[in-house]
Amino acid sequence: MAVVKGSAQYRMRVMPYRPMRLIFNYVLGFFILAGVAVSCYLIGYDHGAQQLSLPGGARDQQQQKIQTLTKEAEELRQQVANLKLNADIDQQANKDIHRQLMQQTVQIAALERDITVYRSMMSSGRNANPQGISIGVFHVTQADQTGAYHYKLVLQKLAAMDDPFQGNLNIKVSGVQTLEGEDKPRSISLHELSDQFTAEQIALSFKYFQNIEGDLVLPGGFKPEKIQLLVKSTNKKHPATVENELEWQVSEL
Repeated sequence: MAVVKGSAQYRMRVMPYRPMRLIFNYVLGFFILAGVAVSCYLIGYDHGAQQLSLPGGARDQQQQKIQTLTKEAEELRQQVANLKLNADIDQQANKDIHRQLMQQTVQIAALERDITVYRSMMSSGRNANPQGISIGVFHVTQADQTGAYHYKLVLQKLAAMDDPFQGNLNIKVSGVQTLEGEDKPRSISLHELSDQFTAEQIALSFKYFQNIEGDLVLPGGFKPEKIQLLVKSTNKKHPATVENELEWQVSEL
């Protein structure tokens, strides 16, 4: 079965996405701060104007009131800080949840491909994939350069037979190319995008699994949509043809 290494498991908390709540929190925080500022100004002005004319008991009461309001102001400032922190946490939580969902979606798709391979191996009819070749997770991550990506693909042999798999792999990226304001479908072979390979066919030779990894640069105006993969065996004893079309999905680091 497809194994994805380096995918950390995080404790997740699913939180509803409420953009109006974030806006309300910021507006509420603004008015709280404005109210605190005005209150402090009026208290200071009133205290300065009346301090000399007030008797001792009244001055003590005013002083106590000032201390109480100062404490309330500090509590309100803390509430505003908490509101901002909660807003930041909500945004980060949404990002974490989105990243986790993407990773799980990719893993589920790989598992479903494995299940399909196992079912074909168990079928009584002619099997076009006798060695159980499975196309695992195809990872694509954004690189620093515009239009540049890092890719990694894992191929596995699920059958228990000892014979290694010998064959070739073709990878194409299909999508839409914009030329002079017009969108046209286009399919580009991996060797045209990546310096790691100089030919359309990528040689395969493995007993259990093989990693295909490298960097690619998409041409300007090209929007990728699908990844087309074709695996063909060169072993006459175990001929096999495996085709898959995957969604182009860029994983977050």
